[in-house]
Amino acid sequence: MTDKQQLSVSGGYFYAKTKSEIDLVSNSKNRSWINGKNDYNAFNTKIEYDYNSKKGFSLNMGFQGNSILNKGYSNYIFENTTTPFYNITSNLQDDELSLFATINQKWNKLFITAGVRGSIFHSEYEQNKTNSITDTYFKLFPRITAQWQINPDLLFIGSIITQNSRPMFRDISPLLHYINPYLYEKGNSSLKSNDRYIYSLSMVWKNKFVLQGRYIHDANAVLWKFTENSELNGALLNSPVNVDYNTWLFNASYSDKFGIYRFAYNASFRYIPTKIKYLDTYAPRNPNIAFTLVNQFDITKQMMASIDLSYSSKNGFLGVLESPKYGLSFWIRQNFFKDNRLQIILRGNDLLHKSISKTNVFIDNIKVQTTPDFDSRFLLLTIKYTFNGFKDTFRRLNTNESNQKRLNLQ
Repeated sequence: MTDKQQLSVSGGYFYAKTKSEIDLVSNSKNRSWINGKNDYNAFNTKIEYDYNSKKGFSLNMGFQGNSILNKGYSNYIFENTTTPFYNITSNLQDDELSLFATINQKWNKLFITAGVRGSIFHSEYEQNKTNSITDTYFKLFPRITAQWQINPDLLFIGSIITQNSRPMFRDISPLLHYINPYLYEKGNSSLKSNDRYIYSLSMVWKNKFVLQGRYIHDANAVLWKFTENSELNGALLNSPVNVDYNTWLFNASYSDKFGIYRFAYNASFRYIPTKIKYLDTYAPRNPNIAFTLVNQFDITKQMMASIDLSYSSKNGFLGVLESPKYGLSFWIRQNFFKDNRLQIILRGNDLLHKSISKTNVFIDNIKVQTTPDFDSRFLLLTIKYTFNGFKDTFRRLNTNESNQKRLNLQ
């Protein structure tokens, strides 16, 4: 075994456009129009170096740059000129330059991974060619993970991780979205990036039983809230703001196999203690308890079936209150011929019709109730026949994946 080194260079570009045109007729005398458009140009480049030593040491380091240019406009025009109207044009440039390095080292039963990422963030926002915001700052994001293999059956894992995520462009877009005569949506160009600090401790026994506890602090997370807006004749405007909050998470899972029966059970507890003001008190805060039960049966060499159950209790967090939900689904798969080239699958979903929660939102002096009228139940029969053994060996490399996620294009 010898030392290995590798250098890779990649780059990418893509263009995206969103457009909205709505002609509203409230009655025979009054009419209004909402128009909007966003153009995006995104660039990405990445240089990465990997070194792997035969002595158990490895190094990954490199440079990454992202840039997104956005031009947009949104206007709300009333036929009655005495009524207030809304009109915004905007230009936004959003850049990120990062240097990163990660090292891995193993000493007997201890394995350490440590890394750091240093990023320069720069954004320029111009609204109606006069209101301009420029923001440039530097941040470090360290992380460390330690794995201690006490014996072949018992493993402990501890980690401290810092992460950063830039706002989705939907969250900062000036485009005004019409929902109904009483509700509109619009982004907030002054949003800050979200910094997340994760502290985690896990225990793994025989690769079957896992216990994990996590404490997560989110700084400048994005929370959408409703406010009355005078420019929209007092209608509600749903727009994002930055909030800080903490989360406690505990998970337990167990998976195993006995004969033809294999299973995976998972239970979790989540609690967000952060208070959100509502009227003269606070919005409900309820811990969430959830579990999933996956039960799989290898009936024959060519026949397999699974019954999956899930449950999530009432959940109150950050001004949102969700009702309990339940899930029951199944699938049966039968293969034919020695090479299994013919496959028939019967699948059923949400058999109890209880997998979607009713939601109430309590923020400031506003309460919004959502009762979804959506039926997710279905039975699906799939027949698949493979004519030959052809496999697609082309490996796709999407260097703009992070930018596409921010633009909500994935």
